[in-house]
Amino acid sequence: MATAAPHHTGSSSLGPTTHVCGLGILKAWSNIPAFGKDDMGVAVWYGENRKEVHQKVEMLRRESVAMEAVGLLREDREGGLKGIVQMLATLPTAEKEEVLRALSRA
Repeated sequence: MATAAPHHTGSSSLGPTTHVCGLGILKAWSNIPAFGKDDMGVAVWYGENRKEVHQKVEMLRRESVAMEAVGLLREDREGGLKGIVQMLATLPTAEKEEVLRALSRA
C-alpha cells in the first residue's frame, strides 16, 4: 500500500483520520487508479510532482490556519483582538504596515 511519510510539526501528531484524508487528497491529485497498490507509480508521480504537491499542501495548511484564526476570533473576539495587537507589537515596522494594509482591504 502506498503511504506518505509521516510529517511531524512540533508536539502535535496527525491522527488516523487526518492520515486517511491526506492519502485521499494525494490519490485525487495523482489520478492513479490503483493508488493504494501501485507503490512504484505513486513514487514516480510524487518524484515528478514534488514541487506542486508541496505548494498545494502549503496552500491547504494556510487555509487551515486561517480557519482556525477565524474560529478563535468568533469564540472570543476580545481575546483574539488582544492577540492580534500583541502579534503586531512584535513585528518590524515594514511587516506591521503590510499586515495593516491587508486588514484595511478587508
